[in-house]
Amino acid sequence: MYDAIVLGRGPLGVYTSSKLIKKNIKILNIDSGNNLKDLRDNKKVNTNINWKSEHSAPSLDKNASEVMWNGGCMSIPVNELGTGKLKLPLKKKDYLNSIKRVKNYLKIDDFDFLENRPYIYENWQNLKGIKDDLRYTYILNDWSFQNEIKELEKNENYTFIDKLKVFKILPGETIQIECQNSDGEKITFSCKKIYICLGAIENTRLLLNNQNVLNLKDKNVGLNLSDHLRIPIGEIELANLGKFKNIFDKNENKLNDNYLLPRLVVEGNEIQSHGYFKFWRYNNLILRKFKLSNLKSRFKFSGKCTLFLFIEKPVNKKTKIRITKDNLIPEMHVDVILEDNEINQIKHLAMSYFEHLSHNYGNIIKKIEPFQINNTNNFLKKVYTANHPSGTTPMGDESKDSVVNAYSQIWGFENIYVFGSSVLPRAYYIHPTFPSMVLADISLNI
Repeated sequence: MYDAIVLGRGPLGVYTSSKLIKKNIKILNIDSGNNLKDLRDNKKVNTNINWKSEHSAPSLDKNASEVMWNGGCMSIPVNELGTGKLKLPLKKKDYLNSIKRVKNYLKIDDFDFLENRPYIYENWQNLKGIKDDLRYTYILNDWSFQNEIKELEKNENYTFIDKLKVFKILPGETIQIECQNSDGEKITFSCKKIYICLGAIENTRLLLNNQNVLNLKDKNVGLNLSDHLRIPIGEIELANLGKFKNIFDKNENKLNDNYLLPRLVVEGNEIQSHGYFKFWRYNNLILRKFKLSNLKSRFKFSGKCTLFLFIEKPVNKKTKIRITKDNLIPEMHVDVILEDNEINQIKHLAMSYFEHLSHNYGNIIKKIEPFQINNTNNFLKKVYTANHPSGTTPMGDESKDSVVNAYSQIWGFENIYVFGSSVLPRAYYIHPTFPSMVLADISLNI
């Protein structure tokens, strides 16, 4: 019997366990470990693009996955708070206080998460000639949480069990959960509260497998699947590659010892997005071959780069997660389909970025060569998701159309919490880990 059970030992599981331990709560932290590979393989995927989660699932355990969280931190803009469809029903005061606490936990003191910009942004604007259209992803150097995990393991109130797959939740004043170990044996644990931090895909599988006892049958669990799409949309011919790169390349935007990834944001579109640039190359072969940093910084040289869009995938009826039947570890079916109308939306979005660049950076840009955006295999094979699935157990202000309330509690079950990107009502234009920690922090402070 435990005061609380935390499912998952990724960034959210570690943060949740750390907050609970400070309250002198006896907790059990469970992770699937190497069994994550079994869970990953126990799904069938139907997609016309490259859905990264088909082959990989991020983990802080290097033995469980080759994909790690890269430390990318951004927050959801405050204007996304409120009531109504696709809004987060949070109080601004609670949201801001939790941002401060998460920043303190991650030891970030030089970045404004309300604007997703460094505090010295105005100085950069004056120095680099930046327009008011950039946001940044803050990249943590220490993204593995190893020090935090060591601190947890020193505490007598913390117990960690690896290589367990959770399949059943029996709610009540005392909650029972049933797990399966590597040998196929069933193990049962009891607790007063449970915090589900398994990642969006496994959060969804577990809730689908328990939707009857959790009264989720009509809550559309799994039917709001979104993700981020990464798409190359055009080649940019530059009159002054060095100046443009100084604005938009991560290697030119360090903050103390941490990198910042510049994100070009063009607002006013129905789809939230940002743009970023890769594959920098000088036209001069000598400049490509040799470093010549001093020469490149002193003189103007032409070159090229590729513009990518980072887009929230629009939700459609064909993009969803379902299970075959209730089972120990049910087989999961995932459909991720990019439809023709979405491709047209992306085409329109790309044009808005080209127009914005021409208007705001026309003195640096010589020419923009758009790539073809259509429903051919040639285009679709270039579309990759970002391993940021979201929206499948959404948060809302009414129980009839959401799975969890503003405190991440399943409606009707105040002692069962769901943390992670699955509760985000939309993917937004941001990396989801930091805001997921903020939402968890709000819950952990009630």
